Amino acid sequence: MRYAAIASMMRSAAASVTEVVLLAGQSNMSGRGVYDAAIDTTSPRIKQFGGKPALANYRTTFQASDPLTHNDTDTQVGPGMSFARRRIALRPNRTVILVPCAVGGTYLVASPAQWSPYGAGALFNQAVSQAKLALAANPGAVFSGVLWLQGEFDAFAGVSQSAYVAACTDMIAAFRSQIAGASESWFAMGRMVPEFIAGGANAVAINAAHTQIAASVAKTVIADSVAVGNSIGDNLHYNAAAVRAIGASMADAVQTFV
Repeated sequence: MRYAAIASMMRSAAASVTEVVLLAGQSNMSGRGVYDAAIDTTSPRIKQFGGKPALANYRTTFQASDPLTHNDTDTQVGPGMSFARRRIALRPNRTVILVPCAVGGTYLVASPAQWSPYGAGALFNQAVSQAKLALAANPGAVFSGVLWLQGEFDAFAGVSQSAYVAACTDMIAAFRSQIAGASESWFAMGRMVPEFIAGGANAVAINAAHTQIAASVAKTVIADSVAVGNSIGDNLHYNAAAVRAIGASMADAVQTFV
């Protein structure tokens, strides 16, 4: 009943909706692209819930701008803001609260499996906690979904396609069960850098896992891939133009959901 009421409200063009979107994964989510003030603009309808404990704005809601406050050592331009800009362009009644939780060099499957919902999944637990706190701090807000960009370190570790699919499917289910109102939320993935996929390190298997998850798990999508030549030069991290394109593509991909 609660979700039916939310869905009805969100379908109404006249209704003003504030949605919480969780940003999770590795360094390509937190961002390594170079900031450009002329392009990386913001809006009063794009906010974030501070995710870096060292900053005074930790766990407060404030207007978002790049770099978002992921709890990462090196954060620049990632896909979060471009997702939000495209989202509010597509949904003029929408205010988006981004909850940045990505950390570079982290694993879903291989030890220490920080994104696993089981055992010592410290980053998964932190992300759930941040999402809950963001909802509590913004009465009336609803949880819409998760943006996910991860896989490189599991590729380095030789994780198989089947193991990644199983772990990611479990993680999606856990996000939906542990965050209030998230049972019908969407899950949007971005692909890894094309040169990284082509370069081996078991990346082909992880890329195939992303495709399989999008095809098999309800309300799960994958953003369109970007062309080669869009890394910062290391064939591992996207440049700013690429993550802007991925973020907008994620917004397009979830447009069919409430």
